This record gives sequence, C-alpha cells and structure tokens, in this order.
Amino acid sequence: MNYSINEIKLSLQSQFDNSADLSVRVFTLKSALKIQAAVITMEGLVDKEQLSQSVLNPLLTFDYGARDSAAVSVIAYSSVMASSDVIKLSSADEIVTYITSGFAVLMINGAEELYAVGVQGYSFRGVSEPESEVVQRGSREGFTEPLRVNMSMIRRRMKTPDLKFEQMTVGTDSKTQLMICYLQSQVSLDLLNKLKNRLSGCNLETVLASGYLSDYLEDNGSGSLFSGVGISERPDTVCGKLTEGRIAIIVDGTPAVMIVPHLFVEEFQSVDDYSNRTYYAAFIRLMKYLSFFVSVFLPGLYVALAQFHPEYFPTWLLINTSESLAQTPFPVTAEVLAITVVYEIMKEAGLRIPKSL
Repeated sequence: MNYSINEIKLSLQSQFDNSADLSVRVFTLKSALKIQAAVITMEGLVDKEQLSQSVLNPLLTFDYGARDSAAVSVIAYSSVMASSDVIKLSSADEIVTYITSGFAVLMINGAEELYAVGVQGYSFRGVSEPESEVVQRGSREGFTEPLRVNMSMIRRRMKTPDLKFEQMTVGTDSKTQLMICYLQSQVSLDLLNKLKNRLSGCNLETVLASGYLSDYLEDNGSGSLFSGVGISERPDTVCGKLTEGRIAIIVDGTPAVMIVPHLFVEEFQSVDDYSNRTYYAAFIRLMKYLSFFVSVFLPGLYVALAQFHPEYFPTWLLINTSESLAQTPFPVTAEVLAITVVYEIMKEAGLRIPKSL
C-alpha cells in the first residue's frame, strides 16, 4: 500500500482531536522529483537534538537524484538515517503505538514502508536506593520507572544468553508495555505458558502500575489470605529469584517488579541473609519468625488472660490491669481492636502525609 502524507496526517489529527502535543513535520527531500516526507512525533517524548542529528539532517542533506519514492525509501532506511534503532512498521495502525512510546515515525509520500526511529528523550527519575528494601551489605540500586532501564539493570547482573525477555502489551487504552523475564533453563514451561495466557486475557482499559495485574496472576478460588505474587524494587533480589526458576514481570512506568510464584516465607528473607555468616543469618530469620508470631498472637493472649484467667497475672500487674479496666467503658476485646485500628491509621498516615508535617 502506498501511503499518502495528507491522509495519514488527517487520520492522526482526527484520532488525537488536534492535540497540541502531536507534531507532523512535512518537508521536501533533495531529489529531482521533489518527493515529500514527514516525521511524526509527540512533543516531550523525543530528544530533539538526537532527532535532528540522526534523522532530519541526514534526510535533508542527502541527494536522491531522480529516484522514485520506493527507491528513496529503501535508501533512507539502509544508508541515510544514522540511528541504531530503526523499525519497519507493518501497518499505519502501529504509528500511534510508536509515537506515544517516544519514537519518530518517518513516512515518504507514495512509498510502501513506514519506519519508526528510536529517538526517545523523555525525562525520568534516576536510579536510587529503594526505600522499602534497605540492606546493610549489598547493592544500593533500585528499579526506576522506564522499562528499558530496569531491563538493563537485570541484564548487567545476569550476563548469560539464557536470560530471556518477552514483550507484551496490556491495556486497551494505555497500551502499557511489559516484559516477562526468566531463565530459560530454570523456568517451568507450564507455568510460563499459564502466565502468558492470563496476561493475554487481561481486559483492562488502563494499566498504570504492576498492581493492576495482580488479580490476573492469582489463583481464583484459592481462599488464601496471602498473595502469591511478590513485589521487589531490588535488581539483585529479582536476579536471585530468576535463578530459582521464578518469573519476573516488569511493567513500564512502575519501579516495582512482580515475581511469580511467591511464597509466604519469602517475606522473612532479605539480601543480607546471603551476606552474613550462616549462624547469624539463621538467628536473624528466627527472630523475624518469632516477632511475627508474637505480634499475631499476643493481643489475643492478653484478651484471654485479662478477661477469663486474670489469676495468671502477677499481683502488681493484676492490680494495674483491674484499675485500668475499671476506668474504661469498653471491654478488653473492644480496647484491643480499637488499638489495632489506631495503629493501622497511624501507619497509613505516616506513609501518606507530606514529610513536612
């Protein structure tokens, strides 16, 4: 199919409703036939200097002679554009996907090919230490929002061709890209195919974070109180899970990478366990388990003793408990539940309110 610049331009303006960030630059190539070309971009998503140096300047200065549009298109693709990331588009429908991903789409009037050129230049948060997974001995790098940056942090630690990345797109409106990451020699093919089928069946309109996909990865009807999908902001943690046969899902726009399958006992593990001596790491992990069971069972144990078996309290504690209970209008059970709710409120407030407060 021979593409017309005016038809493509009108179609895009109609789809984006003349949005101000859509840029369609039409220019005439240096040729005897005065062939027109157009570069389509989205403002704020491309590096303008890279666009000028690798696309616009080479196209405008090269002399195509008396060649027709088809020949000019081939020469522009193979010899003129100075970019390492040039992709042939199979249809005009792919233009929206690529320009909203930071690519510049080149079309030559009357030619049958469209090209997407990688000139991404949007700003993003730099790599920093993750706040939720702080370690004493280990890497200080944490995932960030751009998909390709997160992929590079994993690839830099796993220098093996056995590491595979498979790209998928989810969200009918957001067209969010995600990467399925795994070690081919370690992963279960049945699990991998099952995960791909579930992601392919995602019927969400927008996917803005990895949490949107958690429900699609959970086993329906399991009735478990704990999630089977893990979350990590550390590349070294994700690489460790990949060597165990797990699958990582990197979603564009979010610094939290999902890991499946995830076991509850992994909540008590950290990277420091592998940096310390065995006996110390075992002691710390035992303390985590003990703290968990104490926090779960101690409120119930206190209610049982205070309300039904106060004789087990020491005399001084029994007196203090009796005085405090006499001054409160609620039973012990209601008090403990109220304190638990207050702690949750304080925790959420500490996470959400501005730091200045």
